[in-house]
Amino acid sequence: MRATRTFRHLFFLRLSAEAAHEYVLREADARPWRRDSIDQRIVDSVATRAGLIIDSQDEVGGYTLIASTRRSLEVPPGGRREWLAALVPEKYRQTVQP
Repeated sequence: MRATRTFRHLFFLRLSAEAAHEYVLREADARPWRRDSIDQRIVDSVATRAGLIIDSQDEVGGYTLIASTRRSLEVPPGGRREWLAALVPEKYRQTVQP
């Protein structure tokens, strides 16, 4: 099957394997600026090449209980792309610009 139109992406980086490894360690996670202890443990284990496949969370110190957060969300009727982009820290906005 052949695509009938060009695929548009937000950004594309061409990196060496070493640079790509560093980039992923720095940027991995849904919100890298707000990694919790579990996310940081995983990133650290990859960085030090000490990661293992585990059978239970008990093998890595248990599962951290995090209190849930709830708040109302008021989405503006217009300008949603700009509103969403403003929720992301400046460093990461390149990937979500309108």
